[in-house]
This record gives sequence, structure tokens and C-alpha cells, in this order.
Amino acid sequence: MNFREARLLAFKELSSIGVPNPSLEADFILEWATGKGRGYIHGYPEHMLSAAEKTKFKEVLERRVKREPLQYITGESEFWGLTFKVGPGCLVPRPETEILVEAALEIFEEGIFLDWGTGSGCIAAAILSEKATCKAVAVDCSPKALFYAWWNFKNLGVLERVLLWHSNGTWDLPEAYERVDLIVSNPPYIPTTEIQNLMPEVRLYEPIEALDGGTDGLKYYNLLCSVANRLLSHGGHLVMEIGSTLQWRQLSKLYGGQFNLVGVRKDLSGLDRVLVFQRK
Repeated sequence: MNFREARLLAFKELSSIGVPNPSLEADFILEWATGKGRGYIHGYPEHMLSAAEKTKFKEVLERRVKREPLQYITGESEFWGLTFKVGPGCLVPRPETEILVEAALEIFEEGIFLDWGTGSGCIAAAILSEKATCKAVAVDCSPKALFYAWWNFKNLGVLERVLLWHSNGTWDLPEAYERVDLIVSNPPYIPTTEIQNLMPEVRLYEPIEALDGGTDGLKYYNLLCSVANRLLSHGGHLVMEIGSTLQWRQLSKLYGGQFNLVGVRKDLSGLDRVLVFQRK
């Protein structure tokens, strides 16, 4: 089997199950299986795969045809120009979450911030990579997610500035971390009834607890409001990702007593994606 034949096989199989961008994914699978760059693969279509490369290619393609996320297959995901280790039990970082990081960086210079529901640690690590003197508290209720976060913080050289905390709230934090200047969060916000409509890659493989936001999608925003009321300094900011315009209107009412809504960021599709609140 040469590169041309392998690309055609992958393209046909991925197209048949409705995978977006099957041509690009076929290239990526070949790159992963052979260690050759995309330019080489296209430039030498007659190049024959070795027996080991052919086996790896077919194994990866078989897993992808079952709709396993490509990031789980490779064990890596890119975010903010950084490489993160991901796998089962850990939500794959999304490009739109970079909007949250951008918003946080514009208002936060130094001090301690809290990443509530840290997952892979991508948000906290991105902020730490840009702010050399700040420190983070990375909280998650999932031991599996915290493993990936720990590995990523260590690999990216920021672990010494992070307190990893296993909790479904923050009520038991050490005294030194009981007041923060910024809270960032990408909580589960998908209404339970909508989970069944998600792409198979998400619905079948990614952790349901990182997706399901309860009946109205607001379950964890209510808890986050309590966390922010307790920990956020006056004048500090709360930056959160949301799932719909309806949610931000509901959240502006929920948070209105103690917080001012000072910013709404849209994603590339023009949808409201990130809210910025300031503690009164």
C-alpha cells in the first residue's frame, strides 16, 4: 500500500460515516502512522508504507471509523499553541475556549486565579504561560481529569505555580487560597435532553460529567455563583464560557445581585460564547 492508496482508503471510509473534513483527517492519520509530514505524503504518492506503518495506519483508521476522537487516538490536543495530553475521562480542549483565555488575559495581570473545572488544565496552563508571576488553583471533581492536568502542568513547566485540588466545590481550600483575583470556568452547560444530539465523538467517548449541565444547562452555574461569592475579591473578575444567548440572559439575572456584567464575547460563528462579570 502506497500513500495514494492509503489516503484514498481513509477518505472513502471517513466520508461514508460523515466525518467532517475527511481529506484532512486522512492526511493526519497517515502523518501519525508514518511520521512523515503532509508535504512529503502529497509529494511522494507512490511511497510504500512499511509493514509496521501499514498496521498502525489501519489500527488508527479503524478506531476513527468507530468515531473515537482523533485526539484520544493520538493522545494529544493543541490549545493556545501548546500541546496537551488528553484521553478517556478528559474533555478535549475546544478552539472556542481560547476566547475565554483571551478575555481573561486582558483583565488579569498578577495574583492568584481559580480555574474551576480545570479538566486537562488547558485554560490555566494557557494563562500561566502568558503571566509569569501569577499562580493558579486548578479544581476538578474528576481524578482522571486531574491526572491529565497534573501531567500537562508538569510538561509545560508551570506545575510549581499550581495548586491542584480534587473537589466538587472549593469549600475546603487552604486558607492561603481563600481569596482570588480571577475565576475562569468552562462548566458543563449542555441541557441533559440535548446530550443525545451531540456528535458521536462527543456523546460516546467524552466524559458525560464534563458535558451535562442538568435540565436547563444551568446546574453548575448556580454552584459557580456560590464559589465566586465566597472566593472572588471585590473588583475581581469571573470569566465563563456559555452555550447560548438564552443562557447569558438567565445568568445575568442569576449573578446580577453581586456582579456586574462587563463583557460578552462572541465566537467565530457569531454566537455569544464568553461572559465577563466583575464583583461589586
